Amino acid sequence: MPGGYGATYGRGLGGLITVATRDPDTKRLHGAVQVDLLDASVSGSGKLADGWTFAAAARRSHLDDTLAAVTNKDVGEFFPSRTITDGQLKLRRVLSPKALRGGRGLLSSDSVSRNVGSADPAERKQETKELHFSAFTRATFDRA
Repeated sequence: MPGGYGATYGRGLGGLITVATRDPDTKRLHGAVQVDLLDASVSGSGKLADGWTFAAAARRSHLDDTLAAVTNKDVGEFFPSRTITDGQLKLRRVLSPKALRGGRGLLSSDSVSRNVGSADPAERKQETKELHFSAFTRATFDRA
């Protein structure tokens, strides 16, 4: 949502991003793995012991490594390389038809590097900017 969102979300002036997660699979365990030129990811969902269920996923980009293998080091001056890592986890247990216990977590890391050129090779530098985010919530609540 752009700035100026409702008071329900607080008194911020910037934009707002809401995240919704689906419930974990309660019947079986399943997962997926994917690897390509841009990134690698893994995900899974299913039952655990004592009525707990989970859903988890993680991803990491490796485009920076792919570009480094097939291009010149100076390319970074014009095309900054970026590394993105993110993950999600959701745990849930049904206590009764109307009550749940659970938690969910998110993490994200973003790093951008670029070469800063100079006429003097001794003055060439590499600039890196990083951004990290993580959050975990835990709750027991009644379903409406």
